[in-house]
Order: sequence, then structure tokens, then C-alpha cells
Amino acid sequence: GASRKEEKEVEADRAAPEKERNEPSLICPLPRSRSYLPPKNLQSCLESHVREVFGPSLPEDWQQTPLQENRLKHRLLARL
Repeated sequence: GASRKEEKEVEADRAAPEKERNEPSLICPLPRSRSYLPPKNLQSCLESHVREVFGPSLPEDWQQTPLQENRLKHRLLARL
């Protein structure tokens, strides 16, 4: 008799956390505590990748590089 009672208590303990987990999913998830900090040299890294991929066809302002050509766009994104 005692072992069955313990089993029921264990099952009840297992069920309770699942209910607690399911309830918050109805509400918006809490924002993550860690905020993303991009590397300080992000712009220079990005510029060097763009220059490597697009080479001499690069416009004077590298940020205005057209990304219409899928092959080059894919090559650039694959490096990031």
C-alpha cells in the first residue's frame, strides 16, 4: 500500500512542472536577459568581406553594393 501512494505522489510531482511549463507559453515569452553586443569592428569586418567577394566591381561606397546577383550575395552571406 505504501509504495503505490509514493508512486502517485511521484507522478503528481512530474505532472506539476509540465503544467507550469505549459501555462507561460500562452503569454509572450520573457525577453532574454543577455543583450546582443556586436563586435566593435563589425563594420570593418563586413567591409572586408564585401571587398573580397565583389572585388573590382565594387562601387566607391562599399555600402551601396547592389546585391541582385544571387551567386555573389550567397558567397557574401556564407562568409558571415
